[in-house]
Parts: sequence; structure tokens; C-alpha cells
Amino acid sequence: MRLIWRLGRAGLILLVLAGCADKNQYTERNVIIPPLKEEKSKIDPLALSLDRYLNKRDGKDCSGFVSLINKENGNLYFDEALLNSFFTTKNKSQAIYNLYKKNGKTFTEGVPQKGDLVFFVNTFKGTFNRKKSDQNITHVGIVREVAEDGTVRFFHNSAGINQESFMNLRLPNLHKLGEKEVNSYIIRCPKNANPVSCLTSTRFIGYGKIPLGATLSSK
Repeated sequence: MRLIWRLGRAGLILLVLAGCADKNQYTERNVIIPPLKEEKSKIDPLALSLDRYLNKRDGKDCSGFVSLINKENGNLYFDEALLNSFFTTKNKSQAIYNLYKKNGKTFTEGVPQKGDLVFFVNTFKGTFNRKKSDQNITHVGIVREVAEDGTVRFFHNSAGINQESFMNLRLPNLHKLGEKEVNSYIIRCPKNANPVSCLTSTRFIGYGKIPLGATLSSK
């Protein structure tokens, strides 16, 4: 007796051929082999939110974009009511930074993770020559990914558009390394200004470690 497997639409079918039978005759017995189930790729809600709004105007400004992503992800970054007590200027990005600093969630050294916040200072017209201080937070974005060479890709709203930019603190004085952008221009440089002073690396002031929004405290 010989066994032959035949692939059919329903799966594999076992064909049992009797050794003494005519070569054109066989007995067929269906043995269904269930197809392998494909593993569903894990959905990353945060990445999905970020990518969905790239190159769109939703959020309207930098802190509005962060607030939009925050709301879509269950107050991942902060509770709006809690944030109200952290305003020291009219800038919401400053209030977000104040909240994170109060809770020990700001850092400048090391590699950020996807979803961490990234803060910048003196990006408004008229603030260019101010002393670099964490009391002058004017811009905020969200880290999307970090390359092996240390280049941080982050999403933020600038000039009303949600866009991607880059920052590499290991190469702070470079805009591009070959064809690769490593530090974006975070502001439009004033006339006669040193272009390096307008790069993300120069205006960077710190990261905000992503926590569960509910863990943050106002005390």
C-alpha cells in the first residue's frame, strides 16, 4: 500500500493507493490539515496616531498636536485639568515641561524612547537671543524613533503643519552628514545669524520621559 499526499483547496488530502490495484484506480480519504493561522501584527496605537496626522494641520500648533495625541491615547502624557496649575507663561509647552520636571520625568542625557517628549527653547520670533533656560520652553514634539547613530526622529507641529524633524546631539554642529539630515532647522534663522544656532541640537533643552498620565502629580 502506498500513501500519497495531494494538496487541495481544503488542505492536504491523503490518497491511499492499494499496491495490487490498477494504476488508474485509488481510494481517496479526506484528511483535512487546517492551514496555519497568520499571526496578527501588534498594533501600536501611539505610532498609529502619530503617523495618521503627519503632514496634516490637526492640532494647529506644537502643544495642540501633543494634546491631540495625548487625548487619543488615554491621557498618556497628562491630564488637562492637572496641567492647568503648571502654567507660568502663556505657552502650553512650558506648562507641560513644568509638569514633567516637577515629577522628575525630564532628562537630557541618554537615548530617548519612542513616545518621549522633546522640548526646545527660544523658537519664537523675538526670543532668539534669550539666554538658554528651561524657563523659556517654546516648543514641544514627540519622539517617533531613534536610529542606531543616535539621530532622533520626532514629530511636531511647526507653522501649522504636523511634520517630522531630526536631531543628533552627537553631531550638534551638523545639519547633514552626507545626504542624511541629522539636525533639522527648528526655526528660520534671522539674517546674519550663525546657521548652527538655528538647529534642533542648539535649541534642545530636554526630554520628557513618557509615563502614564495618571501617575503624574501636582503636589
